[in-house]
Amino acid sequence: MQSLWGWAAWTLEKIIELTEEHLRLLASPALFEVYECFSTLEVRSIPDVAKEIHRSQAAVGVHVEALLKTGFLEEAGTRRKRARTERLFRRTVDETTAKFAGKPWSYYQASIDGFAANMRRANRAHQLFKHRLFEDAQEAPFGIYLVRPMRLTREGAKQLGEALRDLHVRAAEIEQKHGTDDHSKGERIYLTTMFYPTVASSQSKIKAKRKKAAAS
Repeated sequence: MQSLWGWAAWTLEKIIELTEEHLRLLASPALFEVYECFSTLEVRSIPDVAKEIHRSQAAVGVHVEALLKTGFLEEAGTRRKRARTERLFRRTVDETTAKFAGKPWSYYQASIDGFAANMRRANRAHQLFKHRLFEDAQEAPFGIYLVRPMRLTREGAKQLGEALRDLHVRAAEIEQKHGTDDHSKGERIYLTTMFYPTVASSQSKIKAKRKKAAAS
């Protein structure tokens, strides 16, 4: 079996700018479950993913074709497995960006819907991980949850974003060194980093802008 690791270098130079179609596609729980099984550092086949998430190969194949069509995945060769040839796929990039300036409200709503779907998935994953910890505390290294309240200027927020991108570069280096396609030794995890203004802060800014617009 060909190695799935060590062939790709991490890159943040190539970034997919999300369209409204992209946002709505990734808001689908079934499709995103397939998408999160891929990375730029690992190539996988449809049977690999179907086995992992307990879905039929036909169902996974439909989502893979949609991800290929919209540029989230690309073909990465083939491999022989027993009597059949399997197509291999990988993500094109690990970073996407949504640009909101000048977009219609439907674009904003698609982004909101996608984020809500991601949070539901994250909540489910968190619940199951807590159950695993209850059964075996040695599972703890596979999960971490950190929260830090902060007050930043716009420049400070920009620098924090750059620091988090550096973290993902470091994470990719760790994955290249310690990643494995041996399911008995390795485990798939999902690294999420984000920060947003508090509810009170956003409400205050929105209210102030609307008041100013009404007065002009």
